Amino acid sequence: THKCPLGEVHQFDLEPLAWHMHWNKQKYPDVVENGVETPNWKLGGKPDREYLDAAQRHLDALVKGEVFDTDPKTGKSTLHASAVAWNMLALITNNYGDHLASDMWKTQLPKPL
Repeated sequence: THKCPLGEVHQFDLEPLAWHMHWNKQKYPDVVENGVETPNWKLGGKPDREYLDAAQRHLDALVKGEVFDTDPKTGKSTLHASAVAWNMLALITNNYGDHLASDMWKTQLPKPL
């Protein structure tokens, strides 16, 4: 069996992604239901296309030379690249998480280098 190499994730600079999530939490606040607080983004229910379209809009902005995405209401800015990464990670987490936990998925992974 292969173990997921989570230690490799720390090599990425996750701070811009964390700021992206922090500022967007103001725009899309957590949901409290029966006393349980759930991050809005974890509610899921979005089709793949919605995440892909959002990621594509931010990627298009990057290609056009726009680095920052500034919210006109709050004036807060995050990186378009962070929004691309966030949408892809939300897609994986919300729409493919069950597949990641299955034994079938683990057997299809390439052998570690």
